[in-house]
Amino acid sequence: MKRSRMSESSRWYRSVRCLALAIFAVICATPVPTLAQFRVLIIPPGEPALASSVLPRDVLPDSHVGHGANDIVQAWLAMPTTRYAHGILGDKIEAGALRVKTRAGAVLSYVLPLDSVFEDLIPRVHDIDGDSRDEVLLVRSRLQSGSSLMALGIRDGKLVPIAETEPIGREGLWMNPVGVADIDGDGRLEVLVVLTPHIGGTLVEYSFDGAVFKKGHSVDGVSNHVAGSRDQGMSALMDVNGDGIADVVVPAADRLSIRAFAFDEKRPLEFTRIGLPARASGNFVVIPPNTLLVPLEDGRRMRIDWR
Repeated sequence: MKRSRMSESSRWYRSVRCLALAIFAVICATPVPTLAQFRVLIIPPGEPALASSVLPRDVLPDSHVGHGANDIVQAWLAMPTTRYAHGILGDKIEAGALRVKTRAGAVLSYVLPLDSVFEDLIPRVHDIDGDSRDEVLLVRSRLQSGSSLMALGIRDGKLVPIAETEPIGREGLWMNPVGVADIDGDGRLEVLVVLTPHIGGTLVEYSFDGAVFKKGHSVDGVSNHVAGSRDQGMSALMDVNGDGIADVVVPAADRLSIRAFAFDEKRPLEFTRIGLPARASGNFVVIPPNTLLVPLEDGRRMRIDWR
């Protein structure tokens, strides 16, 4: 009888234990309430982190929105077209128009004629001539004569072309802007562009007086773009030598070294050349005050700390 009572007690204990474990499992499976509402979104590779609704509705896919500090609040590329089948920026869809939003809230447009497109992804908004009005810089490509640099601005309430460089001369010849900076210390901004960056590129300096571009110094043997890439920022304007004036940092034509140039009234001076362990490929990142990250073709990045 004693053994039977022990067996019944053991069976009772096991039953109670199983019931407790089942209740515990149910409790653990019940979601814990939170004090804040939130939403989780998994973003596929290559997709923007923000919803497209934050961009202008008709913006060219994969392009950037430029921002100005004076009369132009936003600038964006619009009217996608396939009439220029070059594809240097990764597809054969280019922009047929530029739109801007003014400080007063109006949206203005400039539509190119059918012989050309904006073969560009970045509207660069700057007050280049210092008149407190913004200009938008874009690469325009013509069906017959290739690329030129165009400046557009608001005049008499309309968005219009203000100035344009001479086209390179043949369909399919392209240029990629480096940027805008005072590179010679004279207090005026210059525009830097690399002509034909895929076939022995030439770095060219332009000044702008509000009406025309004037070509200045040039340097051969550079590149700032990989054919077929969407990345147009493979260069930098930063003070490398510590003199308080922006220098131009750009890859050599083979993209296996970095070249740094200082400009003055006489000539450009290449004062530094740094070899790379693999070809440069992608947008340079400037980390103030004097650090540069150079993406490489093999996935690594080279960090350069200028002193």
